[in-house]
Amino acid sequence: MKFKISYFARIRKFAPNEIPVSTAMWDPKWFHPHRNPKGVYLDKRNVINGLRVDPFVPKYGGCDGPRNCGWEPGKCTFISKYEEQLAALDWLNIHARFADLEARLRERYPHLAEYPELTFVLIVYEKPDNECSERHPIRQWFTEVGASLPEWEPPKEG
Repeated sequence: MKFKISYFARIRKFAPNEIPVSTAMWDPKWFHPHRNPKGVYLDKRNVINGLRVDPFVPKYGGCDGPRNCGWEPGKCTFISKYEEQLAALDWLNIHARFADLEARLRERYPHLAEYPELTFVLIVYEKPDNECSERHPIRQWFTEVGASLPEWEPPKEG
């Protein structure tokens, strides 16, 4: 099992063994079937959509935007609270949750049998160059627990 990070707009380029899991407070409507916020479905490329990773969903309200915090590191209340939330997570518990999820997905979706390894891609809204994003605290948390969380890159065309 591998982990990566990306944003919602990139899901349309994922392979079936790249499993998007939302970390957002609110997902785009298309991410769930029939506007059911708990619904999961396979898109036309057999990519599973609709999964959420609740321990990474911010619990302390939303960002007030760059005008209110000035994008200064350490001054954004939302990001500070989010870092505190992540600090309380236990890597072994998180890893076990993903291992359980992988087993359940493999049981429910037989097409995953052709892939020896799944990659869970944590999904945020913002692109990598946006400094005002949960992606940075998430990546920092993975680094602190000794795990890798590279940016998902689309396959090379050609």
